[in-house]
Order: sequence, then structure tokens, then C-alpha cells
Amino acid sequence: MSTLFTIKKKINSIKKISKIANTMKIIAISKINKAKNNFLLNSEFQKEFLNIIPHLINEEQNNDIPTNLYVVFTSTMGMAGAYNTNVLKLAVKNIAKTDKVIVFGDKGSKYFINKKNNNVIKHIEINDKTFEFFNIKYVSDMVARLFVNKKIGKVNVIYSKFIKNKIVPQVSEVLPFDKAAFEGYYEKTNFNFDTNKKHVLRDVINLYVESVIYACVLEAKLCEHISRKNAMTQASSNIDDTIYDLKNIYNKKRREKITQELAR
Repeated sequence: MSTLFTIKKKINSIKKISKIANTMKIIAISKINKAKNNFLLNSEFQKEFLNIIPHLINEEQNNDIPTNLYVVFTSTMGMAGAYNTNVLKLAVKNIAKTDKVIVFGDKGSKYFINKKNNNVIKHIEINDKTFEFFNIKYVSDMVARLFVNKKIGKVNVIYSKFIKNKIVPQVSEVLPFDKAAFEGYYEKTNFNFDTNKKHVLRDVINLYVESVIYACVLEAKLCEHISRKNAMTQASSNIDDTIYDLKNIYNKKRREKITQELAR
């Protein structure tokens, strides 16, 4: 049977954990606003950039190549609920043995290393302190080069998307260009090319992959912060319930002890 001292000690320990959870929630909330602004600003740029792509779609396709590339976005920090688990489950479901994988985030890297997965060709660490655009540029150049040189047939991204206040893990095809996805842009734009379209396409592919990967990183970071805030909110609620229950037990035992002393 737990003594009053033991129960009191448990309550104090859990209160310290509650302070940590609340602090992490506050930090996550502050990061959400910054991540949201960055994501919205990039979305405007991407919409304008996509106008040129419909005029180049039919120039190059790699549909006959069996090997595909997946770029998987996870986090480096933990305590974000099921954020990483859901993304990695979707990755395992979609990635075939012949496919190649590029992983963003320490959680995803460790997962594939522990599984002794030979599909991974590059691990990229990404967090709020070390996040640099040159990582995006490096990966984008690698992806574009593999596609243009016909080493891979398709490029897909697996990341978390924020849809109607819900975080949804999603697989999206980046390359080859899907004509249906750009259907709405045909009537809005009109471009005349002074050079061969295939030459333009190779430059556009690089810029397009760069913009998509950067957008995925921004949205994944936004979802990560939201997931961590939600996880810490739930943790704080559970901690409060635990403290309430322990206090009731403490008070009950304290009353029993007083009653026993009075009965002597």
C-alpha cells in the first residue's frame, strides 16, 4: 500500500512533467504561426510558377522505367503524437523493393536503418536549427538528374498535409507531369518559347522539383508543430486527471490515518 509520502512524491513528479508539457505546447504554438506564414508565402509563388508547366507536359515521360523514387518527410524531434508513425506506415505500404528512397528527418532515417532497408540513397537531417535551403537544392538537383537521365520512372513525395484542420499523410506524384493536374492552367497562360522545349523542360523540372520539395518541407513542419501541440495538450489533460486522482487517494488515506489516530 502506498504511503502518504510516496503519493505526495508522485504528485510532485507529475507536476514537473506537466510544466514541461505545457512549455512544449507554448513553443509549438509559437512555431505554428511562423510555419503557417512561410507555407502560405511559398504557396503563392508555386501557383505562379505552375503556369508554365502545361505547355511542356508532352515533351518527356519516363513511364516505362520500373524503378520509382520516393521522398519521405518525417521529423527530427519526437513527442508529436502519431505524426511520424502515420507517414512511415504509408511509406512502407507504397515503396516497392526496387524503388529508391530519400528520407528527410532523423525519425525516418532511424526507422529505415533499423529495418536494414537498402532502398534509401540519401538521409537529410532537418530541424528548426539546421534547416537550410541548400539541403533542398541538393536533393532537388539529385532528383531532377535521376529523372532526366531516365534512372527513375516516377517521383513521389510522402508527407503530412493539413486538410480541413486534420493532419493527413499523403502520397503525391511529382514527376512525370500529370496533364489532368494542370488542366486549369491552360486557358490562363500563353507562352512562346525561343528555344527547344526539351531544353526548357530540363531547367523547369529542376525548379519544379525544388519548389515541390520546399513546399512539402514547409507543410510537413507546419503539421509537425500542430501534432506536437495537440499531443502536449492531450498529455497535459491526462496529467491533470492523474493528479486529480492521486490527490483524492492522498486525501482519503490522510483521513483514514487521522481516524485511526483518533480511535487509539
